[in-house]
Amino acid sequence: MTSRFNDTEDDEEHRQDGEFLLNQYNIDFGIRHDDVPVGDVILPPWAENEKDFIYKMRLALESDYVSQHLHQWIDLIFGYKQRGEQARQSDNLFHYLTYGVPENHRSTLTGEFDEQLSLETQILEFGQVPKQVEINPEQKKRFLFNHLAILQTASTEINKTRIRRM
Repeated sequence: MTSRFNDTEDDEEHRQDGEFLLNQYNIDFGIRHDDVPVGDVILPPWAENEKDFIYKMRLALESDYVSQHLHQWIDLIFGYKQRGEQARQSDNLFHYLTYGVPENHRSTLTGEFDEQLSLETQILEFGQVPKQVEINPEQKKRFLFNHLAILQTASTEINKTRIRRM
């Protein structure tokens, strides 16, 4: 038995052209609440096509602004601002069921089924908060390009000094 999906196609070129946003094999992903079949990803109005969407998203995600603020996003999603007082101060609180079942939670046998169903329904409808990975603030990203520029300038100056000495 062979699959029409080929793992070797998962290369850099395929990820950049936006093909993965298209349901090119007409897979049945179901029907939305408004009776419209789920198909291709609906692109925002500012994207001309899939390739343009990927290009613009990469520009945004690789921008200096994102690099300077990425640590703040990590703190909200995976870090110390995900739960507790820091989450409250950051307006980053969600329904308690989206955090999963607390470690110290004990279900009763009679209510276990209803509790499990409630938890699964909440997660299916609204998603689940990822596990908290960090309890301390994330370090701000250092700019590799700035360091490379400094090293390149220093290297150039060293080479100029060597040439003068010869």
